[in-house]
Amino acid sequence: MKKIIEVLLACILSLTLCACGSSSDSDKTGRKELTFEETTLFDTDDCKMTITEMTNDGSLTMKAELENKAKVEEMFTIEYATLNGYKIDPTFASSVAAGAKSNETITFSEDDLEEAGIVDVTDVKLFVRVYNNEDYLADDFVNDTYTLYPLGKDASSTYTRESADDDEVLLDEKDVKVILVGKDPDNIWGYTLKLYLENNSKEDLMFACDECNVNGYSMDPLFATEIKSNSRGYVNMSFSSSELEDNDIDEITEVKIPFRVYNEKSLDDLLSKTLDVKIK
Repeated sequence: MKKIIEVLLACILSLTLCACGSSSDSDKTGRKELTFEETTLFDTDDCKMTITEMTNDGSLTMKAELENKAKVEEMFTIEYATLNGYKIDPTFASSVAAGAKSNETITFSEDDLEEAGIVDVTDVKLFVRVYNNEDYLADDFVNDTYTLYPLGKDASSTYTRESADDDEVLLDEKDVKVILVGKDPDNIWGYTLKLYLENNSKEDLMFACDECNVNGYSMDPLFATEIKSNSRGYVNMSFSSSELEDNDIDEITEVKIPFRVYNEKSLDDLLSKTLDVKIK
């Protein structure tokens, strides 16, 4: 009888292990398994960049092989990037010696993906620039945009942000949207307004402001950020603790923001408007 029980327990254990082994990563994490294959973004007489591997374990990580075919040191940079149409900065730059190769890692953080509400990354758009690292006035070797589809091109999707109860729409006109989505009084950079910016136009736009009126005092948050055509992103606007202290401001109650949205290339204004933020 004891031996029969041991055999039955062994069978149950075996079935349990098989069931666990058959569960895909998608079942455990809610993320779909990537179908990405090695992709060469560009291969010119001067340089080459290949994405050899891509994984999504909460953060999106890409392995890249960079090749410098020129006779000068080159700098490979990602000037701008979007995931599912959402601006996320991997802060990537790598110098490669003349005639050499380099294996690098490009990472989009889990916190940034979570803030955007992105679980499955369907579209990765990279704005890549490669330039002469010995002569900044020389023409770029590469300055172009490349799109990758981690789940296949058929799975491509458009990012849609769901509104929250505490959203405060500050601006919604001319293909541009600005929403106050949060506040952080204890941010390391000072009192911070968290903004969601949306550009639904066909132009690459700059969102900027000059001196703001904070509780009646002039303060400059040094705010300017680019949002490319048909993309969106979260950004912070911060007022330094030292400036607040200099103006004897213990608690912010109102901020008037002279907001400007303009074409990145022509510098022509799309709109200019003062946004009035009441701090509740």
